[in-house]
Parts: sequence; C-alpha cells; structure tokens
Amino acid sequence: MKRYNFNFAPIRPHGLRLLAALAPILAVGVLMACTPGQSQAVGGPCSYAKIPGVITITAIEPAPGDENNCKDAVKVFFTFTPTDPAAGKKYAFPNWSDEKQVFTVGGGANPNRDWVKSKGMTVGAKFDASRNEILSGTCTPVIFEFTSIDVSDFTQNCH
Repeated sequence: MKRYNFNFAPIRPHGLRLLAALAPILAVGVLMACTPGQSQAVGGPCSYAKIPGVITITAIEPAPGDENNCKDAVKVFFTFTPTDPAAGKKYAFPNWSDEKQVFTVGGGANPNRDWVKSKGMTVGAKFDASRNEILSGTCTPVIFEFTSIDVSDFTQNCH
C-alpha cells in the first residue's frame, strides 16, 4: 500500500504576496457576480419551431391585486388553434395546453385595460399567432406569440 505525505507547512512569504495580490481581483469578481440589478442572461440562446395559428380572446377580467400588474390591469384569457388541424398531434409538448392561456406583457404582467382595448382585444376577437416550441436552449418551452399585432409598446401604459 502506497503512503502519501502531506506537508501542512505554513505558507511561504512569496505565497502570501501572491495571495495578497490576487485578493482585490477576486473580491471585485465576487462583487460583480453578486451585485443586484445587473442584467444577466437567463437561459438561451434559444431557437423555436413556429406553429402558425389563431388566438381567440375568451375572457377579459379585472386582474387580482396580488398579481404582477400594470396600472388598471386586466387578465386576458385566450385559446390557440393551429392552422393545420393535425399540428396538435405533432406537438413536442403535448401536455402544454392551447386552452385557457393568459396573455401577459413584459416580465409576466397583466396588461393595462386601455392598452388592451387599443389593440382590439375584446372577447371573441381573433388574431394571427404562433405557438413557438423550443428546439434548443434553456428558455421557456412554449410561447404563444401574436403575429398580426404589435404588442411591444405595452410600456406606455404599464408601471
């Protein structure tokens, strides 16, 4: 059986100088990694398969006050129907329902009531859309996207 000798001798003076020189660099690195408010990539880069279809608005209700809301927010419910009736049988995520989905903006906020009206979102309204299913990366597996209206200007009536 082979024996190993471990030398727990104190760090030599040149080792202390090296450690002293590296300490500020390490401290800055730790602070940069832990500073709140810094934007860091979460997931990604991701690619998606787009399945074309139609979104139908099924309900618009006042948003509960304890949710992530824009000012005067409403909760918008919708269903997605693929253009190709057979597409649903080929979903990569068949347990991710096309029914009772909730439309949110930004970081998952319920949108402003007036903004929703300005986009023509009323119960029964239909919009060209796509169901986007992840192909690669570590992002959200399924995202529903309006393709016939621009929803990127939600910030004017939010927060």
